[in-house]
Amino acid sequence: MPDLLFGVDRFIVMEGVVICDGWCSGMTAPDAQAELLFDGAPLSGQQLVAVYRPDLIEVMRRAVPERLEPDGEAPSRWGFCIRALLPLPPSQGGECVNLWGGEDDDCYLRLSLRLRADGAEELLEDPAKTHLRAGNAEHRALSKRFRQAILESTAPRILEIGSRGSSLARVMGKRNVPPADAIYIGLDYHPGEGVNLVGDAHRLSKLIPEPVDFVFSAATFEHLLMPWKAAVEIARVLRVGGLVFIHTHPSWPLHELPHDFFRFSKWAWAALFNRHTGFELLGATHADPTVMTPLLQTKFRGHLRGLFRGLSYLTTGCLARKISEPELDWPLAQDDLVSTVYPQSPR
Repeated sequence: MPDLLFGVDRFIVMEGVVICDGWCSGMTAPDAQAELLFDGAPLSGQQLVAVYRPDLIEVMRRAVPERLEPDGEAPSRWGFCIRALLPLPPSQGGECVNLWGGEDDDCYLRLSLRLRADGAEELLEDPAKTHLRAGNAEHRALSKRFRQAILESTAPRILEIGSRGSSLARVMGKRNVPPADAIYIGLDYHPGEGVNLVGDAHRLSKLIPEPVDFVFSAATFEHLLMPWKAAVEIARVLRVGGLVFIHTHPSWPLHELPHDFFRFSKWAWAALFNRHTGFELLGATHADPTVMTPLLQTKFRGHLRGLFRGLSYLTTGCLARKISEPELDWPLAQDDLVSTVYPQSPR
């Protein structure tokens, strides 16, 4: 039998429940088997259900037409879904502790997926890894374009907005060595590791007297009270032709309260980085697909039922180039609008 073709479309671990949806060419074989393993052993009580997947027919017809002969409808029978319960963790000193729901929970690291059919076997140690890489490829390409421009620059001046706990290494990523003559300016609202300039991103032009070549910001724009003003301020400190790369969230739990103000979709960036603010928007992306569900579900809130079937994302990014000086202004400071101070707790 040829090698198995397979894919994982959804792999979720939440409160001790494992959900795995995907497809495998071996599902049409009489001895087909798909099972979830925990620490290398099959989970007990798991349920495997066949899923009709007509969407795979056209995909496979383009990718591997030879695998559709003689039955061109075979891929429609390749789908499966598995549901399983993780073993209950031991109690701790008689207290009720949910070890499968905390931030330090490592159960997903102990899960794998095994596919078997007609003597062939595939063991996926990280079932969702391949699918996530493919889904995030556009976002990675956009950030790579930004970093490559830095690598090709001479003595680049790089500004990071929201640099506390960061460094030039985060701007460049794990595989890129920044130019030896690069000048890094780490700006944050509070002092700390990675910060060499303390100040408000809404006042960049008053803080940075010399133009910079690149601006980078990760997981910070949602904490800016006036991101449209920050975009104009970025234009004022960025040289013409310089690049800005922003990475933030379309969906994320509330954090750093009370200074958690906005969420952004990839279509929002055109409102911030455009010819009126001095930019050409080169690209905008989504990454890290996610689902959302209400904490309390009741028959009296029918419009919330099935909400988890909709798709959202945890990450969005944009890349823009400065083409001119901004035409717009927003003559207000953060202190003119709120009296609270950005929290200093770790991110």
